[in-house]
Amino acid sequence: MSDGETEFVLVQESGTPETDLLVESADATGREFVEAGGTVVVAPFDIPIGRLAKVRDP
Repeated sequence: MSDGETEFVLVQESGTPETDLLVESADATGREFVEAGGTVVVAPFDIPIGRLAKVRDP
């Protein structure tokens, strides 16, 4: 994964597949997601291939 790429995961509680989005910044996308009415389930954190955040879309 190149520099600046991070993963943003939309989590579904129903057991259906999750949606993974490649974004420039998991931190900035998390803030934008909350501003749009979503909820950050797990704040952005480091993983071996970049950063990851989990959110819930109302």
